[in-house]
Amino acid sequence: MKVKPKYLFFIWIGLYFLFLILNLDRIPVAWTDETQLLDPAARFVFNGKFCTTLYPFQSSTEVFAASLPFIQFVYILVLKFLGTEIFWIRVPMVIAAFLSIFTLHSLLKNKNYHPVILLIIPMLFLHDKAVYEMIRAGRMEIFSALFILLSYYWLNQRKYILSTFSISLLILTHPAVWTAGLVLFLYGWFQTKQ
Repeated sequence: MKVKPKYLFFIWIGLYFLFLILNLDRIPVAWTDETQLLDPAARFVFNGKFCTTLYPFQSSTEVFAASLPFIQFVYILVLKFLGTEIFWIRVPMVIAAFLSIFTLHSLLKNKNYHPVILLIIPMLFLHDKAVYEMIRAGRMEIFSALFILLSYYWLNQRKYILSTFSISLLILTHPAVWTAGLVLFLYGWFQTKQ
């Protein structure tokens, strides 16, 4: 019996996320990056002040401005609505990774790539050790990847408002992706001029 690559994709993605969820709180304490980004959000939710003592900047004890705000927005929502367990704090990263893979898969599928490519490229992305650890360490790079993929996906669909919204969220994640946001925005702008 021959198994089609599209079924392999769904079997693989199901097993990957099952094992990811089972191991999400395996390390029950927050990682350094996770703690430094979670602390200002936690202080805001529990004390009403958006600050931290974990960063070595003097002004961080008054207001936290050492990173862009998107990840803190996510943490504030999680802490307010899902609680303080490390499992729930990491769930948004799992959702972002899951959406990234399906967006990448859709992009490749729309370009009519061979079914094996539709399986291999998402596998290469998710099976990079750094990506797996970023999901479990609360790193905002997962959201950056999601917004880049969504921006490009919406551009291909000629849904420029959704693409611009994704680009706007992208630039709130990390300065390293500002150039990608600018290129995607200019690409969309030139597409609308045709």
